Amino acid sequence: MTRPIELLPGIVAHELIHAQQRSRGSDEKLLAQSIIEGSADFIGEIISEQNFDSHLKVYGDAREPELWEAFKREMHDKNVSNWLYNAASAKDRPADLGYYIGYKICESYYNRAKNKKRAIEDILTIKDFDRFLEESRYEEKFADGSYTKMP
Repeated sequence: MTRPIELLPGIVAHELIHAQQRSRGSDEKLLAQSIIEGSADFIGEIISEQNFDSHLKVYGDAREPELWEAFKREMHDKNVSNWLYNAASAKDRPADLGYYIGYKICESYYNRAKNKKRAIEDILTIKDFDRFLEESRYEEKFADGSYTKMP
């Protein structure tokens, strides 16, 4: 899909982050691949103040608990086709929602970090994606069932 030229800074920032990631390609599971893509969106947005996947935020924020529950069931699978790189096959929801989940995990990690510079370095050098998810404490916001959707 061709994007408007105005989004070029966000696209370039996203791809720049991929060039900086040391963990890229180290784990083929959905969780890892989603964090790799989502972190490129997250850090790319910090750099460029743009997120070319903002349509995923609109959709995802309205359905975050349900998306997380569905994602959890598949996050250790190597088949990523329900969540990533699925523009040709996504029918009932936007494609590439794994980017959204990865973004939200990275956002949670970053927001909890006292040292933001160190948090960025941690995100770029993840070795253990399950541990990173745990340290992000992302899932905790759904634990007691009181999570409310964004307006």
